[in-house]
This record gives sequence, structure tokens and C-alpha cells, in this order.
Amino acid sequence: MATSEYGLSVSRVRIGPTVAGAILVLLGVLGTQYGTQTYFKDVPTNIVDTFQVGVDVKERDFWFHSFRFEGATIVAGNGTASIVDYGKSNDMNFLVLDSMNFEGWKSRQPGVKYLVEIGQAPTRFDFSFTTAKNDTYYFVFDNYYSTVRREVSLAVRYQYVKITKELRTDYTLAYGAAGLAIVGAIVLTYGVLKKPEIRWA
Repeated sequence: MATSEYGLSVSRVRIGPTVAGAILVLLGVLGTQYGTQTYFKDVPTNIVDTFQVGVDVKERDFWFHSFRFEGATIVAGNGTASIVDYGKSNDMNFLVLDSMNFEGWKSRQPGVKYLVEIGQAPTRFDFSFTTAKNDTYYFVFDNYYSTVRREVSLAVRYQYVKITKELRTDYTLAYGAAGLAIVGAIVLTYGVLKKPEIRWA
């Protein structure tokens, strides 16, 4: 504070704007440096795939193909069961079971639950089901009660949603802090460069 010989006081800078501007600049710089946030976001991806298998199934025997599906997988497919010895009846069964029920079916336990059950499967048949959980599922061609060999094939298309975690960075706070620093710089400049006020002492 300077005082003239005529009793006038001169403020060399505007204290209020200068201090406020300096604080805003400091907060803006800190926010810019530490304001970015990194986080993981769940991103769903629709997965579609297929598989095909084929084999001969001996008489009084069964054959299965196992495949592990995610929960809520939509499965659709078709199968063929050709009779090698013509003139014989087609008494093969086609089944789809989860792992627990497959073990029960193999040991001939009662109360087995099927996702698909096609008795006396025709030469060509279609099927579909939706899985309830992550598990291994069994596609079974049951030729156990037949006296003839079968040529079988299986074509399956399945679809599910896969959730992956992707690393993301949020710059919203940093951008806001940069804006705050700019405003602070303007206020600070105003406080420093504004012509001094002359007040009566």
C-alpha cells in the first residue's frame, strides 16, 4: 500500500481477484493432474458359433458328444440317424442332458430330466433348447435297445452373450479442472493488471 503526500492510498493490485484467481488456477492444475479416473466396464458381446460331428454307433450301444456351454446359451441344431441295414426299424433315441442328469441316465436312475428327448428319432430331426447354467451338456444317440448299427451326425449352432471387462478412462473431471484453471488465469490476470485504485486515505 503506497500513500501519496496528499493523503491518497494506492492499491497496487486487486487483492480479491488475485487471490481467487490463484486458488482457481491451483485447483485446476491439481484437478487436471489427478482428475482422470480409470475403471473397468462390462461390455457384452454376442457370440455365435457352430460345430459338427459324425460317427457310427454300434448296436446295443450309445454314443455322446459333450460340449460346455455358458448359461443362457440358445442352442439349435439337427441330427441324422441313418439305418445301415435297410429294412430295419429306426428305434434309436436322441437325448440332450446336463452333466448331473447325464450321470443319472447312464446309471439308469429314475427322475432324469431331459433338455431334449426324441424317441425313435427319424432319419432327420431338429431340436432346440436354452441352457440354464454354465455346464457341460451331452448330446446322446441312444442305440442301446437296437440290434442294428446306425450312422449318425450332429450339427449345432449356438449363441450367447459374453461379458468382458474393458479398461476405460474418464477425463470428465480433468476437462472440468482445465476449464477451471483457465477461468482462474483470467481472474488472476485481471487482479494483477487492472489499473490500481486510488482511494482517499
